[in-house]
Amino acid sequence: MPVLAFLVGTNPLPTYVVIKYLLEKEYKDKNQPPPRIVLIGSEGVKGEMERLQERINTGFSEYFAKHNYKIKNPQDFIKLDLRQNLTALSTEIRKELSRLSGLVHLDFTPGRKTMSAFAVHEALKLQGVNLSYLDAGENTLRFYKSETNDVVGFPNVVSISFEDLFLLHGYRLQSATGENSEPAPGINALAAEIYKLAACDPATEEGQDFKIYQTWFNENFPYDPDNEISEDIIPWPGGEAFLNLKRVIREHFIPADRREAQNLRWADLVNEKDERKQVAGVLRQDWLTWTVYRELQAIKNSSNKITSLQAKAEAQPAPLGHDYSYRLRNELFDIAVLQGYRLTLIRCLPLGFGLTAEPKNIASMIAWSELKAAAFENLHRSRQWGGGEARFMLVTLLPSVEARNLENDLHYYVSGDGEATNNFRILGLGDIQTTEKLQKSLRNFLLKD
Repeated sequence: MPVLAFLVGTNPLPTYVVIKYLLEKEYKDKNQPPPRIVLIGSEGVKGEMERLQERINTGFSEYFAKHNYKIKNPQDFIKLDLRQNLTALSTEIRKELSRLSGLVHLDFTPGRKTMSAFAVHEALKLQGVNLSYLDAGENTLRFYKSETNDVVGFPNVVSISFEDLFLLHGYRLQSATGENSEPAPGINALAAEIYKLAACDPATEEGQDFKIYQTWFNENFPYDPDNEISEDIIPWPGGEAFLNLKRVIREHFIPADRREAQNLRWADLVNEKDERKQVAGVLRQDWLTWTVYRELQAIKNSSNKITSLQAKAEAQPAPLGHDYSYRLRNELFDIAVLQGYRLTLIRCLPLGFGLTAEPKNIASMIAWSELKAAAFENLHRSRQWGGGEARFMLVTLLPSVEARNLENDLHYYVSGDGEATNNFRILGLGDIQTTEKLQKSLRNFLLKD
């Protein structure tokens, strides 16, 4: 039986997609029996190795069962001691590789630099062993063979599910939409009406309408939508600009027997607690998330480059065996996009309406702090889950010039010298002021390669 060995690092995703590619293209699609898969890592990544074992065994269960094969622990796990000196580590790697009778392939994408270097050095001494490396910077899988070097364009060649992605990292996903599904009835209509209020110049009369809406909501609605309030929720301040918003609320979120009542309270909106929370979220800031999600659905339906979408999701720790994921915390995100196995996280934060570089008051300072914190946190989270190919977008209501300035701040953080990168983008009001502009901005970022 041929043996394929894979180094495993703290992010199991690169190893997973290379295993998946080789199993599908070189064995399953050619009606060949599966090879033996061996995972090589340190004691510190045993949780990642176990999650890889579970995902591969599950994903190829029918194929493996047909040939009575499974990746087994500890038979197919090699755990190296990285605390020893370099000479001892090199000797240990040489010994372990020489024991793998039938070794034909070594992937050295992840893992510590010393482990990767020694593994490649020792593998080159063995006859007939091919090497591979997933190059995140070039989006390619590089094969190094005895006679030729081949390159396969990634990441669209291999597709994974959100379930695969998050279980690999020790999480289980709970989503408001489910994979690629639509939000609850009425949510899109409500989000569209608030978007119309916000999609205007802050200096105009229409811009004042949106400011009135924000002030009114923040002053009248508590964060806990179960608290009843005596304020009338339909006849709020404003005139024509709010009529459609009032109409949508009555049609979609007020029970039929209450729609004609003059004084409607928060508790009258919908019957279920979860529904009240969802409506509260849309009125507060989720209207921007659902607006962006709607345009992403349109892009997905017209292009084959987006494979999966998730909105308003929570990643919950899902321990496995000797896993350390019990140390993790619940993580929330607005929108996640999968293109093959490339992850893009999109944070939608309707702040920055009319902000300038110099905050004029406490509220402006708080808004700037929230925007910067969201940018840095979600940039880090996208890389943690999606690796070097991951991308991130922050959608805001900032003036376009301030959105570019914040983007430049991130460039300095990422590259150290302000050099532009293609893996993140910050949108301002000028980029999303019409649905055409919003969809163009999303297309230019997601479909550029």
